[in-house]
Amino acid sequence: MSETPAFHPFYSHIRTPLAMQFAWSVHVIREAIGRFCQFRTHHTAAMAILALASWRLGRALNGIDALMVRWKAGTLPKPRPSRAGQPREPVPEGGEEARIRRIRPWAPDGGPAPRLSRARGWLLRMVQPTAQGIPAFERMIDDPEFRALLQDAPQAGRLVRPIAGWFAISRPWLDLPRRTRAPRPKRDINPASRPRDARDTPGPYQVPRKWRLQIPKRSWDGGESGWEKSG
Repeated sequence: MSETPAFHPFYSHIRTPLAMQFAWSVHVIREAIGRFCQFRTHHTAAMAILALASWRLGRALNGIDALMVRWKAGTLPKPRPSRAGQPREPVPEGGEEARIRRIRPWAPDGGPAPRLSRARGWLLRMVQPTAQGIPAFERMIDDPEFRALLQDAPQAGRLVRPIAGWFAISRPWLDLPRRTRAPRPKRDINPASRPRDARDTPGPYQVPRKWRLQIPKRSWDGGESGWEKSG
């Protein structure tokens, strides 16, 4: 039985108050996406991307609710060892397509499955009314109970972190540390080191200096005329 009354029958399966708060944010965002798509049925690419975003919201909501229940019961699964940097196992022929069809049943049959943008705030720029769901989402990730869940179940961060990126939301306890990259080699900007033809030959939109329009410099003298030639 649910611990908190559901505000919509579609979310009656939610069992924890923290997930119910997340459900309110998901409901508002989905309503905004639905209104956006109501009069844009001809934009098939945008419809597919927003359908994927709506599906990801539902998966994150169910995942957070299940993790909260198992965390309170003390039955969280043991974290798997990291496989970062290890080569992936070869996928048999046709196996990758079957896997995509299994986890993404809405993928179009005539082409590859749509992918969500990785740009920060892309959903907020695309469907601005989704901003109405940001306050409830921020209350959830700022809740001390959610921060304690992140310490014991890092998979909760993997569920919520992409959604925070959709709205350009950043929190120190939620963001991943920046990856250290090797410094790029410095570019040689010394004109003497470049070929002579590249230095003297004007580009396609560059006018040689002798043909450029010469505009006399002027300065303000404060008189009646206002401007006065300075040279």
